[in-house]
Amino acid sequence: MAEYKNDFLGMLSKIINEKVSEFTAAHPDAPIYSQADKDKMVEGAADIISKFVSVPGDKASPDKSAKEKQSEAVSRDITPIIERVKKELPTRPCIKLTPSECENIDIFESKVGGMPYFPKEFPYPKVLSGAYENRPLRFLAQLNFDRLPKLEGFPEKGMLQFFCADDNDECVYGMNYDEPFSQNGFRVIYHENIITDREMLCTPEDIPAPDPSGCFPVTGEFLLTPSEAMTCNADINDCRFEDKLFSYCSEECGEKINTIYKLKKNGYDTERLYENEYEKHNSRIGGYPVFTQSDPRNAECIDCDTLLFQLDSFFERGSNSEIMWGDMGIANFFISKNALARCDFSKVMFNWDCG
Repeated sequence: MAEYKNDFLGMLSKIINEKVSEFTAAHPDAPIYSQADKDKMVEGAADIISKFVSVPGDKASPDKSAKEKQSEAVSRDITPIIERVKKELPTRPCIKLTPSECENIDIFESKVGGMPYFPKEFPYPKVLSGAYENRPLRFLAQLNFDRLPKLEGFPEKGMLQFFCADDNDECVYGMNYDEPFSQNGFRVIYHENIITDREMLCTPEDIPAPDPSGCFPVTGEFLLTPSEAMTCNADINDCRFEDKLFSYCSEECGEKINTIYKLKKNGYDTERLYENEYEKHNSRIGGYPVFTQSDPRNAECIDCDTLLFQLDSFFERGSNSEIMWGDMGIANFFISKNALARCDFSKVMFNWDCG
């Protein structure tokens, strides 16, 4: 019967995530809820419901007193397990990128939106097949490694660019749920040697105009200001961290644990998993990813073990310009470590999720 309880909790979590998204979309001045906030809502709702109805799979003996049931919830310190997982998933180098709204940002800068660097002789990317076949992709962002701080494992020169579809019906921006590596509705392009002769580069008139009915996550343009190279810790956002954490906690308490809710029910302080949650949401190169939902990869993730680029939502009140993935979501581009070392960007996984 336990699987029915998991289905019930999963359904409850889905409903709460949808309702919170609807609420924040309708009330832009409301606080932004993190995944930790949503987990608490699921836990609270499940506890309230269990007082009035029998949740499938939760058949406690009727002869147990409330005091006896409470004593079963043993308090367990999750900190040693977190530290154990961190040692097995060591820190990774990264550069944080801070967006700032600007106009007419130079084409050689690292930026989001606006006019890209683009050689005239290079074929402009288009949707390859499907309902939007041959529609030009929209420029999303570019990273000038000639000007960025050096980062271990990443290119030391060249321009890396990201393009996405402005699909006006689905509003998925070229992401393919079934084939996340398919560069049909998105494209990652690497220019190893940056051309400095502007006569050889496209002007705004050379770039295809976007479809006015198209749906795209960026309006306006933003300069990306890099931090110095630093290190980033893995946490519960990464599938490899979660997999090891659940495994070690299952060993310790003798029960199969595969959800945050089960950690809580087995006495673990799940608050420790979400420390400094808001500080983790940022745009970056490298390091470990952040999600507003969950990691779409599995624990092996051989072909997508490295975070190539993460672009978080960003807006300032009173401005018409924004980076907005759905409702305060976040986008990630993943690549394998070996492909990155070769500067081979033909196999990149694109994912974004909604807050």
